[in-house]
Amino acid sequence: PAVMAFDPFTTPAAEDITSRGVRVGTAASVLHKIFAAMPDRGLLENLSNPALLRMWPLRDEQSVQAAAILENEHEHGRDLSNEYARLFGPLGRVSLLGQDPDAALPALYSKFGFAAPTPSLPPAHFATQLAFIGHLATFLAGLWREGEAPDAHQTGGTLQTFVDRYTGPLAVDVVGGVRTQSASPTYKAAVELAAALVKEAASLAEAATTLDPATAGPSETEL
Repeated sequence: PAVMAFDPFTTPAAEDITSRGVRVGTAASVLHKIFAAMPDRGLLENLSNPALLRMWPLRDEQSVQAAAILENEHEHGRDLSNEYARLFGPLGRVSLLGQDPDAALPALYSKFGFAAPTPSLPPAHFATQLAFIGHLATFLAGLWREGEAPDAHQTGGTLQTFVDRYTGPLAVDVVGGVRTQSASPTYKAAVELAAALVKEAASLAEAATTLDPATAGPSETEL
């Protein structure tokens, strides 16, 4: 397929599943780190890097506004660590642990070759779920680029089910909890980025199950 010029400030076309998948994967890897633990030095540098935040991969209004807040607010690392513990620690106000009543997630993760980036977290933890969304979206992008229609449709279906069953309901609780319980601009912005990511993952999954890579137009991304 022809390659379009990559413009970090615009949204790829709805049918450009390859580019959308890559962007979801990129955003998910940063959001995984935000919710996995108290911020380390690398994450604090990312959160105060204006170039990175201005080029946040998702360009919907919710994401762009939240990234702008992160760019303008430089909270101290110690304050963020205290707030992470207050919100998400053992006695925290907001639970990051999702439901997995059938304990189905480990088998699903291994089926797609997913190794949790923070292995100490439970499989249903919000951060691990976000990382798996990124993994599936990146995998989907590669299948789409190669024109592997059946596998792409199946992966899109898996992503759709995963968001519907696991991350969607958990995100509602996490986003709502942080909106009401936190005064930290950083964590408030982070949940808006996460909410927008979950929305885009659902939209990407739906598009991938209904479109056909063989008729797809050019992509901005050459992986």
